[in-house]
Amino acid sequence: MTSAFPAAADLNAGRFFHYNASGMKRKIAYYGFAAALLGLVALVISAPAQTKKRAVKKTASTAAGCRIGATAFRCSRYYAKGEALDADTLIFKSKPSKEELPSYLFVSMPAAGRDFDENRVKNRIAVKLAADRTKEFVWRPLEPALMNLDSRFEKAQISSLGFNGAEIVHFVGRRFEFRNRTVIVGYGYPAETQAVRREFEAWLGGDDAGACNEIATILNSITKEHRETEQYCYLMTGPLSK
Repeated sequence: MTSAFPAAADLNAGRFFHYNASGMKRKIAYYGFAAALLGLVALVISAPAQTKKRAVKKTASTAAGCRIGATAFRCSRYYAKGEALDADTLIFKSKPSKEELPSYLFVSMPAAGRDFDENRVKNRIAVKLAADRTKEFVWRPLEPALMNLDSRFEKAQISSLGFNGAEIVHFVGRRFEFRNRTVIVGYGYPAETQAVRREFEAWLGGDDAGACNEIATILNSITKEHRETEQYCYLMTGPLSK
């Protein structure tokens, strides 16, 4: 029932991301490091993946108030406080938007002796996103190809694609080790597509810049790695900490 994250490794160095900030198609284009792209990579590697609505001035941590066990963290301004799936895991739903499809974030901090239950979390999120909640999702693991959220505490990543016969959901989880505590953050979002099995079997996945920005901000409120309250993910992947 529980999941084992892949061992810490440079799972996705060398992939270049395209993110469509005006919509939710969230397609990823994969390119090699050909000489013709080196100039473009140099420009993109340090550019934060900010969506339009998140291009706001940095503010104090006025959204603080979320907590799992003894660990407090900053609540998202763009996701409403959601359900406590269990004593270790909170799920948050994106606030209504005319521009974007709904998505869900989760924050999990397993207590000593307990494991993160990937299947339970991703199926709960998938059911919440599905139009037909009676259909069961079948999941296909993906090689993680995620944006860089610039944390030296990141140790592993998971990515999988769910399909219920009509809808596709992409699930992402990222594990961090900080002061003898495991923190797992991630999200699930629907693919804006007329889902068919052929596309489910062929799709390589991708990432959601807006959701990634939110978990970067939440994580930083715990680790205090960076001075700025608002954090952003970056368009170029990087190696994980060993």
